[in-house]
Amino acid sequence: MKTPTTFGAFQTTFAGGPSNAIVTKLNAAGSALVYSTYLSGSGGDNGLGIAVDSAGSAYVTGVTNGNFPTTPGAFQTTFSGGPNDAFVAKLNATGSALVYSTYLGGSGNEEGSSIAVDSVGSAYVTGATSSTDFPTTAGAFQMTFGGGSGDAFVTKLNAAGSALLYSTYLGGNGLVLDTGSAIAVDSAGSAYVTGFTDSTNFPTTSGAFQTTFGGGVNDAFVAKITDFAFLGSGSFVIGDLNAAVGSPVTFWGAQWAKVNSLSGGPAPNSFKGFADTAPQTCGGSWTSRPGNSSNPPDSVPPFMAVIASSSITKSGATISGDVPKIVIVKTNPGYGPSPGHTGTGTVVAKLCGS
Repeated sequence: MKTPTTFGAFQTTFAGGPSNAIVTKLNAAGSALVYSTYLSGSGGDNGLGIAVDSAGSAYVTGVTNGNFPTTPGAFQTTFSGGPNDAFVAKLNATGSALVYSTYLGGSGNEEGSSIAVDSVGSAYVTGATSSTDFPTTAGAFQMTFGGGSGDAFVTKLNAAGSALLYSTYLGGNGLVLDTGSAIAVDSAGSAYVTGFTDSTNFPTTSGAFQTTFGGGVNDAFVAKITDFAFLGSGSFVIGDLNAAVGSPVTFWGAQWAKVNSLSGGPAPNSFKGFADTAPQTCGGSWTSRPGNSSNPPDSVPPFMAVIASSSITKSGATISGDVPKIVIVKTNPGYGPSPGHTGTGTVVAKLCGS
């Protein structure tokens, strides 16, 4: 039976293969089509998740086995191999054109199960992958495949669909596929994901409701993934002995050296907590000048990457330290660039290091 399409829609004819994805908008009474279009190539595709922004544009994710329509400049314009890739596509409000369309996959098997969109048009996608080379981003929560048959993934695309803002695996090494089934996003840009897993080592967090596998074939999971920033002008620093997840920390202020504990010994009293350099990987070092170092930012984001140093030394006019660990800090109100406006927060995650 032919799927009804509308005049002027993006794709009005069946593209071939066993199935095509479709996107249809009904009027408020459900009595007529506002638009209806195929969204597919000739290989066989299915749409599995949809979201709509405030302007009426539709964001669609699903599964394709190739020849899917993509747009110039999109993140991934060619099929990556394997049985299937996920796809992410944005249709304009009238359903007449693609704003962007991209594959999302590695050399294994992927499907996009659910999609959400934030207030600035960034798309958040979850699903499942069996690829060891699924595209992830530097500093993401889980950059490598967890093992087993497959992992869930969580990916955030920029508003143009041209780049990944972050992309991470989310899984363990169970025998059955770990799958992200649904996703939502809050006003702060945090993603909430649910799905199922049979992995006894699925990543959980200290203090969460249920941190161990319950048995049976699968457990459901619920995860919150926080977006964070690397500061472009430098990095705040805390002592490594303060850097446990859940610990309250002071990352900036006149009393920095008194409230930060380092395993390698006390820091110079002149250091206020801001380094001139912004390393994004563990194992390096940073340098700063005495006192306030370079001017810290006027404001801090809700979540940011912070260096945890074990040793800080002063040599002449230079203060320097190591980078054994980088953590994510949820910042508190009250920060100001003056050392008298103490910067405080709570460690919510470890980015790298031990």
